[in-house]
Amino acid sequence: PCAARAPTPFRCHETRCGPGAAGEDVWAGFRDPRAAVLFVGLVRRACGDPVRPPSGPPRASLLLRDPPGQCGLKRRARCLEDESRMRRFLRAALPGFAVDVAVTPGPTTPLCAQQRLFSGPTALVTPHGAHLTNALFARPSAAIVEVVPWSLPEWGAYTNLTKDIVPGHGRAHSLRPPPESLGRWASLSRAECAAHSLCKAAVRDGAPLRPIYREVHALLQGVLGGRV
Repeated sequence: PCAARAPTPFRCHETRCGPGAAGEDVWAGFRDPRAAVLFVGLVRRACGDPVRPPSGPPRASLLLRDPPGQCGLKRRARCLEDESRMRRFLRAALPGFAVDVAVTPGPTTPLCAQQRLFSGPTALVTPHGAHLTNALFARPSAAIVEVVPWSLPEWGAYTNLTKDIVPGHGRAHSLRPPPESLGRWASLSRAECAAHSLCKAAVRDGAPLRPIYREVHALLQGVLGGRV
C-alpha cells in the first residue's frame, strides 16, 4: 500500500475493488507539478529534443501494442477490435493531418526513443497500458486519447500522472465485449466486473477493445477545436 512505500515524487491512493478483490495503488499525480515540468525538461534536453513548432502537416498517431494486423498473435492484451476502422476514423475526423501507425515501446526501448514517439504527434490514440507513462513527453497542447477496457471504467492512473503537464490526455471507454470474450464472466455487469479483480484482469488482458467513437471524437474536438 501507498503508506508503506518509501517517499517518491508521486502521490498515490489505495483503491479497493470490493469483496474478494485485492486493493490497488493508483497514481494520483506528482506531489508537486513543478517536478513533472523539471523531469520532462531534463529528459528532453538529454535527448536533444526540445519542443518546437511542428513542421509540415500536423501528425496523428495510432499507437498499437503490436504491429498492425498482428495483435493477438503473441499476446491478446488490449487489441483494437478493428484497427482499420480506427485509421479510417482518424483520417476522416482530422482532415489535413498525416495519420501514421506505430507500435508501443517495450522494456528494452531506449528512453529517448520512447520520448520521441510521444513528443511528435499533435494527436495520439492508443490502448490503455504502461507505455502511457511516456505521455508526459507529449506536447503540452497535444490531444491524447487512451482507450480503456470495458472493465476499467474509472481507473485513471495515467491521466492522473499527466494532468499537470498534458491536460489534453483523456480516456475513451469501450463497449461491452462480445460474450465469447467474457467467458465465465458473461453474466456480470460492468460495475460487477470492475469490482472483481479476476474479471477485471481477464477482460483487460483478453477481450478486444471496442472504442466508443463518439467519445474519441469528443476528446479530440475538445483539445484541437476547429481542426476536428
